Amino acid sequence: MFWCADWWMGKLPTSIGVCGPALVTLAGRFSKHRLAAVKEMHTPAGKHKLLVTQFPEWVPKEILEVAQKLTEKEAASQLAFLL
Repeated sequence: MFWCADWWMGKLPTSIGVCGPALVTLAGRFSKHRLAAVKEMHTPAGKHKLLVTQFPEWVPKEILEVAQKLTEKEAASQLAFLL
């Protein structure tokens, strides 16, 4: 559930953990820009650069497969603390 808490705070770790399938199933309830994966990089000059990967491009195939098997009701119960 740690990943879910990070996501809710506006962050999206690279490892999406247990909430990933539920989030994918319910993606239509959230704005697309909130579901983007954001990774902060450091340039050789020491500056910060954000790399943004839009949803659902960042979602691993395995997570998509699990998400397809979830009903919206099941997914919502897994993310109830966020909805």
